[in-house]
Amino acid sequence: MKRNMLGASLILLLLLTGCGDVQHKSAAQTAGATVTEMTVTESAVTDKTASDTSIRKESETGRAQTKALDETSEQLQSENSSTQKAEQEMTMEISIGDKTYAVRLEDNETVKELTARLPMELTMEELHGNEKYNYLPEALPTAAEAIGTIHAGDLMLFGSGCLVLFYEDFETTYSYTRIGRLENPSGLSETLGSGSVIVTFER
Repeated sequence: MKRNMLGASLILLLLLTGCGDVQHKSAAQTAGATVTEMTVTESAVTDKTASDTSIRKESETGRAQTKALDETSEQLQSENSSTQKAEQEMTMEISIGDKTYAVRLEDNETVKELTARLPMELTMEELHGNEKYNYLPEALPTAAEAIGTIHAGDLMLFGSGCLVLFYEDFETTYSYTRIGRLENPSGLSETLGSGSVIVTFER
């Protein structure tokens, strides 16, 4: 009887010990799975953070590049506008009947003063078969020089008040202040004719 009880006790003890091991292993496995899940989750969060940071940096870079392009475009527009304005300031037009000629102007005080008076309409008289002239009501600043050769289309100032438009080429010993030159004087002689003519000067 005692032997049977002793045997039963041993069997019960072994069973209890086995169950404890199973529970311990189950708890360890569960803990391991939890750690693994946490590691995966942390890795995913890290990856997402890195991705968000990369996207943000790319977006900031894109905005910076767009801003730089906008600034460059504005600068180019400003430079073009300044260039066009400078070109406009250095030109004027003269109209004779139904013909209009562009005049490329010199950069001097005479031109600045003359263009400040525009628009103006002058009756220009014939002289020597190569020029038309008009004595202005008020004198202009001068910077006279020995010209040497006159070309058709030259616009000059003789003395301080005589505005002269030449329509033939010739040599001269006189001194003039340069005002400008017609960009395309083709047909100017025929347009001016042989007598007096009304010429309009405007910007």
